[in-house]
Amino acid sequence: MMIPVRSVLGMGDIPSHRASAVSWLCRHGLTIHQIKGNGGLRDVVLLSDLPKSERLAFLARRAEAMGLPIGTHDDAAHVALAAKPVTIQNSAYARAETMMFVAKHRAAGLTPGHIARLLRAEATKAGTNILDASRVTLGRWSERIAGIDPINWAPALVFCT
Repeated sequence: MMIPVRSVLGMGDIPSHRASAVSWLCRHGLTIHQIKGNGGLRDVVLLSDLPKSERLAFLARRAEAMGLPIGTHDDAAHVALAAKPVTIQNSAYARAETMMFVAKHRAAGLTPGHIARLLRAEATKAGTNILDASRVTLGRWSERIAGIDPINWAPALVFCT
């Protein structure tokens, strides 16, 4: 899952200035990618490449931004996720991001059809990590995360199709 460098500024040991953060990320072995965004190129990194404390801080910040309770971190589940290939990790993080989006809109009282339209529109935006998934797929993912704290949704959605 690609995340903008600006979204991790000041998180954990990452400096709060963009240029300093890019240098810090490079020193820690992360590859800085550039994608097209509004107004030009944006620096992004893979969420799975971030050090553990910064990755968990990002997930907690995303859950809070969506108005969800963070919950209790399951260290064993996140260690198991980190042992998976990067492509599987990124897929799990994108699924968790999608379910946070859905949960936020469900809590606001939107109908499933309205949520599906919003999800489709959000998934088409450049640089987003939201996935356009069918109602059936969203239902399966919802079953997988039922009773699990939002901070642990990515490990729960690893091999869920």
